[in-house]
Amino acid sequence: VFPSTYEGFGIPLLEAMAAGIDLSPSIRDYLGLKSGDKVHWRFVESGQVPFGPWKKYGQDSPAANSPDLVAQQRYLEYLRKLRDEQFQKKTLDQIQN
Repeated sequence: VFPSTYEGFGIPLLEAMAAGIDLSPSIRDYLGLKSGDKVHWRFVESGQVPFGPWKKYGQDSPAANSPDLVAQQRYLEYLRKLRDEQFQKKTLDQIQN
């Protein structure tokens, strides 16, 4: 179990510990916690992953190579560029207020 990359010490972490579920090695080591040796970490092939919403994540998922995904990535890059251009046009007074 692992919290999101930016959540910090979140409720999912406390719930996992209370349930006796081991934490991801990076979170466990960062917080200096002892491993309960409850989980054996391993990589699996996509065919070994049980059906569920988590199947859509990863490099082998059908969505990873979708033309829609490529279009979304290009649009997101366009929006970032637009945001940066608008920010550069602001004066120092506009930024500070």
